Amino acid sequence: MTVADSALEITFGYVQENPKISAIEIIRLAAAGPTPKLRATPAQVDFGDVAVGKTSAASIVTLENAGTADLEISSLSLSGAQPAAFGLTSATLPIVLAPGATSDVSMTLTPDAEGPLAATLDICLDRPGQSRASAAFRCRRHRADSLS
Repeated sequence: MTVADSALEITFGYVQENPKISAIEIIRLAAAGPTPKLRATPAQVDFGDVAVGKTSAASIVTLENAGTADLEISSLSLSGAQPAAFGLTSATLPIVLAPGATSDVSMTLTPDAEGPLAATLDICLDRPGQSRASAAFRCRRHRADSLS
């Protein structure tokens, strides 16, 4: 059995006449050697009520390498319904995290109209096959004069 480019190839050989196969189970084997593993905490941030035109206090998302090999974060971006309302500040990219190391990403929100907001922090890594992570952000927008 071989796996290449997301394709799985299974080769059966002749073992005996009239073999009986009742099931095939495909399992993912652990990678050989050290591997990086990205963890983002918290996985969701709720900014709560933020007045239109005002900037929220910063919320921090901590990126951690929970694996056993160095991890390189090549880009951070915002996506989702209203990414432009959220601000993002991080260490200079690329960010290289040794096993057990962390780096903080600071997020702010400046709503421009009333209603709910949502965005996702997308964390891209430099090597295919490394784990990916994301963190969700949301808030309830209000008129500038509705909050004291």
